[in-house]
Amino acid sequence: MKRTVIVGAVGVLAGIILTLMVVMGLAADFEPRTGELAALRLKETSAFGADDAVAAAPAAPPMEMMEEAEGGG
Repeated sequence: MKRTVIVGAVGVLAGIILTLMVVMGLAADFEPRTGELAALRLKETSAFGADDAVAAAPAAPPMEMMEEAEGGG
């Protein structure tokens, strides 16, 4: 009984750690691309000044930009 509880607890901890590793890996995969698009947007709209450019930038990039960034058509 005690051994089953210990094995179960180790399994749960391993599952949590693996889940966090996957989530962090996905976050690391998407973060640079998002930052890159934000920098491009800022560069394109820099005539208005930094504050206006950040306020004018849409919350999510258009699908065309996302497809181009991924290399699709």
